[in-house]
Amino acid sequence: MRSLLCLLSVAALTAISGLVAQTAPLASERRASVVNSGVHHNNTDIEQVVFQQLVLAKNVAWIRLVVDAASLPKSSRIEVVSVADGQHQNIDALELSRWSNHSAYFNGDMLLVRLIAAPRSNRVFFKTSTVEVGRLGSRVDPMSQCGPQDNRVPSTDKRTGRLLPRGCTAWLISSQNCFITAGHCRSSSQMTVQFNVPPSSSTGQIRHPGPQDQYPVDMSTVQGTTGRIGNDWAVFKTRRNGTTNKHAGAVQGAFFKVAFSKPAISNSIRITGYGIDRNQRTRSQTNQTHAGPLRTNSGTRLCYFTDTEGGNSGSPVIDDKTGNAVGVHTHGGCRTSGTGCNSGTSTTNSAFAAAIRNFRCEPPFCSNNASFVPYGAGCRSAAQNCSVAFQQNWQKKLAGKTTTATRIAVWEFGRPETNVCGVDLYMKSRSGNVVVTVSIMDLDRNSLPGKVLSFAKVTVGPTANIYSVKLSPALIKKDAIFFIVFDNADKLVLPTTSTGTTNVHYEFRNNSWGQVLVNTNFQYRVHHESGARTPLLTNTAAPIVGKSFSVDLSAAPINRAVLLFLGASRTKWGALMLPFDLRVLGAPGCSLLASGEISIPATTNSAGVASAKFSLPLVKNLCNVRLYYQYLVFDRNANNLGLTVSNGGDCRL
Repeated sequence: MRSLLCLLSVAALTAISGLVAQTAPLASERRASVVNSGVHHNNTDIEQVVFQQLVLAKNVAWIRLVVDAASLPKSSRIEVVSVADGQHQNIDALELSRWSNHSAYFNGDMLLVRLIAAPRSNRVFFKTSTVEVGRLGSRVDPMSQCGPQDNRVPSTDKRTGRLLPRGCTAWLISSQNCFITAGHCRSSSQMTVQFNVPPSSSTGQIRHPGPQDQYPVDMSTVQGTTGRIGNDWAVFKTRRNGTTNKHAGAVQGAFFKVAFSKPAISNSIRITGYGIDRNQRTRSQTNQTHAGPLRTNSGTRLCYFTDTEGGNSGSPVIDDKTGNAVGVHTHGGCRTSGTGCNSGTSTTNSAFAAAIRNFRCEPPFCSNNASFVPYGAGCRSAAQNCSVAFQQNWQKKLAGKTTTATRIAVWEFGRPETNVCGVDLYMKSRSGNVVVTVSIMDLDRNSLPGKVLSFAKVTVGPTANIYSVKLSPALIKKDAIFFIVFDNADKLVLPTTSTGTTNVHYEFRNNSWGQVLVNTNFQYRVHHESGARTPLLTNTAAPIVGKSFSVDLSAAPINRAVLLFLGASRTKWGALMLPFDLRVLGAPGCSLLASGEISIPATTNSAGVASAKFSLPLVKNLCNVRLYYQYLVFDRNANNLGLTVSNGGDCRL
């Protein structure tokens, strides 16, 4: 009896001291950050930026917005932009609900937050009182590598993701949105799965992928248990990504097949996940993998000599012989001396297996993934007047601000595609006439003013006035960041107002650009060629059987009749071979790209936008059907044919 008690005591001590749950929780906190947009109305036919503000949290690794209250009717949205890397997220009412009133995770310590009111929308607002931020610093966790060396290597497996905030791993088990992780990886607060995770910093501080690779967890679907070793598991579903409008499985294109039998002791076990890394810090909490021998498979516990670290909890336990997942990794127990083993819950656990089998993760109605792929190119419409496209703080009043900086760059973002042909600035010189160069510049890879896209000079006098510069057209793509730049700033009273919306701006001093964090309200008007653009065909939502999607036209002449061609071919229309060069009919540079068995008339609005919506019935015969689209725009001044065209759209249902 005494020897039996000794053995039980040793076993208990081993379990207590050697086996640890392997999470790597985010070091985060809430900080006060008050943003109140106020209530706005938009009585125009185009969307309007009605509020913007910089949100700064000093000395943090990352930041995310927490929304206390919002009203986002129609297509109104909050736009959140990381100043560090330009990643951005559009948050409408649906996206705000998906994320439980949070934004995605953003790198850096500063966000540009804008409120965009949809056409004819009322009572648009949002307000926040806090942001969630990541504290700087590195983690020190018990080591659980099996032997003196950490043998994990980087993995490109698309099926595993990083689970926050507990700092775990989760993995896909369906082509849509079903996941498995460890039970102790569950959180009572909002959870997020991230894919395509970038390298961490040189100190091991995690970096986040763009919002297009972040998926909020549907917290109502989370189920599991945090029991003893061998009874620690969880399953859950994620919501659609608001940027791609797709589920994680559809984007990643792969998922694990789950086997409900124990692997043979002779088999090798692979663990792939997001553990920390002490030796190569840039790999810390990025996707890594290692395979080692299975040591025991007693009961519902799997024990293996495979390297893992904190953050690997929730990783798939993979039978390396078959490639099937046979369990979920939960605990570390290996020692650098070469003893012990790391552990997970086997899928032979009856409750775990039942949860997986009963979790409705069936494939989509059609066997393929829906797609809508643009192809070909449209042709430019006739040039029209260089008219005002948008304005910012246009009050024709001066705040009297001056600076010794030689150049000023004001950051612009989130506009429709614009062919900039002029800029108005309300300002004056400090003495006499001053020749000022005004430029449009793009963004370089360091998030600073980069290449000059267009420039011209204007003479500014000592009287406050509107000073206009006409530019060679510079094409700014939709939502692209660009800068309005003017020099001789030390000789000017800047075009700023005492009230209005704060702009992000940069000053050029000592041969380098630097961002200025002082709130400044710059006023300006930007002109564009309202007609000299190439009509662009895009889509909204995926063409999924049983749902709706639309084929959209933008960058077209305003208030014009258009036809949407819808056909079954992009190579032939009757006896006509496609693409067909319309030069022979008097439209050089234009080509017919899609057959037009069906044509749908429409009219562009005052922003040059039109749309056709299609509701697809839930009919099996529609699966895999291919359709081709192209817009034809009636534009009598464009060419002898009086017609311009968009690019084409290749649609698979």
